Amino acid sequence: MPEVIRRHKADVYLTFSHYLPQLRNIVVPSVVGVSNLAPFSTEAWVEEFFLAKIKMAVLRKTIISSARRATCVLALSETCRDILIQQGIPTEKIVVTPNGVDAYWGGAFQSTGFLTALGVTRPFLLYVSHFYRYKNHVRLIEAYARLPTDLRLSHQLVLVGKPYSKACYEETRMLIERLGLSSDVILIPGEGRGRLRELYQSAKLFVFPSLIENSPNILLEAMMAGSPVATSSLRPMPEFSGDAAEYFDALDIYDMSKKMENLLCDTSRLTDLGKRAHIRACRFTWDDFVFRVVRHLEMVKENRGNKVG
Repeated sequence: MPEVIRRHKADVYLTFSHYLPQLRNIVVPSVVGVSNLAPFSTEAWVEEFFLAKIKMAVLRKTIISSARRATCVLALSETCRDILIQQGIPTEKIVVTPNGVDAYWGGAFQSTGFLTALGVTRPFLLYVSHFYRYKNHVRLIEAYARLPTDLRLSHQLVLVGKPYSKACYEETRMLIERLGLSSDVILIPGEGRGRLRELYQSAKLFVFPSLIENSPNILLEAMMAGSPVATSSLRPMPEFSGDAAEYFDALDIYDMSKKMENLLCDTSRLTDLGKRAHIRACRFTWDDFVFRVVRHLEMVKENRGNKVG
């Protein structure tokens, strides 16, 4: 990387991988985007397996080191900014630049009938997230299992996500079998944009129990699609959903279950939340994100004598 920077005579080094390489003997300002907050979450740390904790510990050190050496740090949420400040990163070098969300998710679609082929034959609750333990699939399934029998039997739970943590995915699959929910909880290991949009817009309720996010892209996609949302009350979810979601304690399966029950029994509330979600999501645009990033890059370039990466 130092050779690439030297060859192209770079004005600024920008990375969104939250990793800043050692740029010895190279005077170039650096901008680091921090995208992963899981290593800083107590809730996430408690949930993960041993090997995942080791990876999180290494990533935590890498993020802090990179942020300390960077000229400017891009935080994707106010929550991220506050965490970085707690880690000793100077407030003045941190700028908050939330991700945007594509209007695509709210666009019309032509149904392909793939849901039936996947076993989705009833109104359904939806959660989209890759499989890691801090994404909280287990508690969601347990909360779903505690719904009143008639309500559970009339609604399925659809979980969409790639099994990046195979241990987490297997744990989830075994729990579904143990609770006798194989025909009620549908596991889908990832979907393309077209089918995912149909899932968002067809869901009766989108449930987002994640224990930590930075800028929660999936949550914003569901909101843009007009899905009624019930989400974790842990930060930063309220920062993005505002008054456009129902909140629950993501560590309390009884609270999660009760909030889902209340919503599924209140059609007018679901309709209102769906409308609010779409309006709220429209605040987060990629044009605004790009404008902010470019503006900060220009500011860093103009003040390149202040600090080097």
